[in-house]
Amino acid sequence: MSDYIFKAFIVNCSEYDNGNKETSGAWLYFPTDAEAVKNTLAKIGLSENASPDTYFFDDYIYKSGDNETVFPKKAAIDELNYLSVLLGGMNKTERNTFDAVIETKEHTANIASIINLAHNIDCYNLVYNMYSWENVGSYIAEQQGFDVGVIGDLADYIDYAAYGKDYAERNGGYFLSDVYLERVSTDFKIKYNGVVENIPPEYKIKPSKKQITEKGVNNMSDYIFKAFIVNSFEYDNGNKETSGAWLYFPSDAETVKRTFAEIGLSENASPDTYFFDDYACGNDDLKKCFSQYESVDALNYLAMRISALEDVEMAVFQIALEAGKCKNVIDAINLTYNTEYYDVWHEISDYDDLGRNMLLDKDIILGELCEYFDLEAYAMETERSEGGKLINGVYLKPGCTDFKKVYEGNTIYIPSEYRVTSVEYEQGYSDEKFNQANGIINNTDKKPSIKEQLRAISNERPKSEQQPQKKPREETL
Repeated sequence: MSDYIFKAFIVNCSEYDNGNKETSGAWLYFPTDAEAVKNTLAKIGLSENASPDTYFFDDYIYKSGDNETVFPKKAAIDELNYLSVLLGGMNKTERNTFDAVIETKEHTANIASIINLAHNIDCYNLVYNMYSWENVGSYIAEQQGFDVGVIGDLADYIDYAAYGKDYAERNGGYFLSDVYLERVSTDFKIKYNGVVENIPPEYKIKPSKKQITEKGVNNMSDYIFKAFIVNSFEYDNGNKETSGAWLYFPSDAETVKRTFAEIGLSENASPDTYFFDDYACGNDDLKKCFSQYESVDALNYLAMRISALEDVEMAVFQIALEAGKCKNVIDAINLTYNTEYYDVWHEISDYDDLGRNMLLDKDIILGELCEYFDLEAYAMETERSEGGKLINGVYLKPGCTDFKKVYEGNTIYIPSEYRVTSVEYEQGYSDEKFNQANGIINNTDKKPSIKEQLRAISNERPKSEQQPQKKPREETL
């Protein structure tokens, strides 16, 4: 196949891990179509609606340049198609500019960054016939309006190479072989927030398979995350193969009712009758927030809150997750209400650059003394004191607003529009006890699990209300 932008070697994770390395992968050419994806996935043992966590990309061949090494191993097929269509719509100058920026390793932290770069090529300009730093310096001097003719022979004493290097360093320019890459605008717009569901339809190759019908939400591809829910009683009785099923979030009451019935739970089953054995999520940082013992309503609460975020809010949410601001589902839910709490600075190359921006933010101008100021140490100390985080070229810090803790962890108080179960919590599930249970979601195994605490709560009820005691379940996560 000759008419492609790049090709990617897609690998079935399960087959690869089982040692079938020679037959676990195949080349997929981009841009692609639904039929080609279906056939390629089938060839490597994956279903046509395989989620991104079931495959990875082991190699790339990019026809325009030697840039395959910066394309990520983890990406969704739709994301790569998105990128390839954008690249296919560029003219030669735009493509050369894209390749030049990629060569500098800017905007290559992940597939979302590369896609956003493709949307913002007009922020850069590529100057040809630059064969040395002296050429670069001379070009910059001319662009700055310096008339060499005015000083005549004195121009021979100007160190254009040093001037070009210093100017490029200060303004984010790069000398690359025989071209000079300069940044002409700082108005870099985030067009893609990293959520596959938000890819514009014209760039997708797999149609959304979510269908809202009288039966509820079909368990297909249009979801924030999915969780493998298990009936504790059936699991403890040895029916491990039939005791669980995937539940996709956001969900609805009918789908949850049907899934509960499938694994032998009543429609008003309480959280102490089930657990979650596995999660699949396109964001690894979000996945770290999930534990084995969660409430279906709380998970749906989170998924619906995430799906309602605007693009800018989603970008802040993902950066905050990556910065480690969320330890559990409660934190993640509250973060969705508080994206305006954080200020985000983009295009921060390192701690020196961060320190320089911090000084500018405080209207501190050091002039020549800036060369003797330890910007790195100042930035690191300020980052620590104000609770900020520099990560992948972005600095996240608390802003001027208060962080409002909307959800404390008691599922009784989840708003009705986010609920998908009909469970009625008894008075024994007091705020104090339920919050205490949720507060140790991500603690070590040495402490009792939420399930054990909920069982302890159950023991406090009259014997007539207690459920039969089950043997402790063997931990699977």
